[in-house]
Amino acid sequence: DVGGGTARNLEFIPVETIKKYFSQIFIVDVSASLLQVAHRRVKKMGLSNYVTLIEHDFTKKTIFDQIPKHLHGQVDLVTFSYSLSMIPDKVSAVNTAMKLLKPNGHGVLGIGDFFLSGGIHEDQLSPFLLPLRKVERFFQRSWFKQDGVHLLDSQIMEKIEKSTEVVWDERFR
Repeated sequence: DVGGGTARNLEFIPVETIKKYFSQIFIVDVSASLLQVAHRRVKKMGLSNYVTLIEHDFTKKTIFDQIPKHLHGQVDLVTFSYSLSMIPDKVSAVNTAMKLLKPNGHGVLGIGDFFLSGGIHEDQLSPFLLPLRKVERFFQRSWFKQDGVHLLDSQIMEKIEKSTEVVWDERFR
């Protein structure tokens, strides 16, 4: 779980399920203080033998020194849960994830995040509303940027779509 911070996502999966279906979980984050919270959470859940916390920048090549070599290209699942938008170098983050995943569609890249693209219905807007949509996009990007959130743009979305088989699930738009 890249940018997994406090390990809060673990609380959404029953401990029995984690122990049954996961041999090892890595939570990577750059924040030592968040990982301290994660350490307490993991210990309290009884998952210390299953979860490894890594304080490191996922976009740096040295991340491969932090994850056991036998796992490179053998990881079943890499998740970004509202964290990819916080990473300035999104392309490097996605590239790193792809290098860790099992090849040929046997590994899953899970991204739950904020993004801003044309939208599936934007082509149906009237010529009058299209300029307003552009203004709205500019406002949304500026608003989120104040908190260090850089909405996923079409460039990173295209990279992901070219590198993977994309299955969209837009529940909150």
